[in-house]
Amino acid sequence: MVGRLIRFFTENWTLKLAAVALAILLWLAVEANTPRRQRFGEVPVEVEVQDPDYRLARDPEPPTVSVTVVGPQGELLSLAGDPPRIVVPVDRVTDIVESQVVPLQWVRLPRDLRETRVEAIRPDTIRLYYERLVSRSLPVRVALEGRLPEGLTLVRPIATNPVRVEVSGPARALELLDSVPLLPVDLSGLRSNTNVPTSVDSTALAPGVRFTPREVNVVLRVEQVDTLPPLPPDTTDDGSTS
Repeated sequence: MVGRLIRFFTENWTLKLAAVALAILLWLAVEANTPRRQRFGEVPVEVEVQDPDYRLARDPEPPTVSVTVVGPQGELLSLAGDPPRIVVPVDRVTDIVESQVVPLQWVRLPRDLRETRVEAIRPDTIRLYYERLVSRSLPVRVALEGRLPEGLTLVRPIATNPVRVEVSGPARALELLDSVPLLPVDLSGLRSNTNVPTSVDSTALAPGVRFTPREVNVVLRVEQVDTLPPLPPDTTDDGSTS
């Protein structure tokens, strides 16, 4: 009995080992192609607003959802490094608050996954909040820093080119603006009339406010001033003025 067992394992062992390896490979291939279900939680909801008159006022509600997909194990493994995405296209806004059903086709999977499909989205309805965008033409506000060299004085009013810029953004942000601030212009190196290019001070504006053009020329004109002390009045010998 023992001899037979020994002969079973030793005779044609290379063929038997190859058969076992082939069986394992076939099993792995079947497992890799067997459909399986996988759930991805907290998938961010991305919103692409194409309507030029609106933008998102806040994150969608809820900001994330869960996505369940079904596909071969081999394809599901690749999703670990490239998980599903949800992109909600908004071509036209009809109200500042809208409820939107998210269809399965809005879930984006890597293109090389040919057999994996989206099975469910939970929750499948989100709420979107918008705010209207407006445009206004506003004058620029010049800011100066530094001191002119001695003997020069600045001619006012200070001119700019252009005088006004186009500003667009949320209506509530533009209501607070009466002018658009520019980055300060340094006077310390000024020697003659010149145009100094400067930019809009975007840090002083509310988030989401856009403007055009971004650069403004500040026209600075200077003139000489008399720095000599005034002459004393003429006097006579007795000290009286004439």
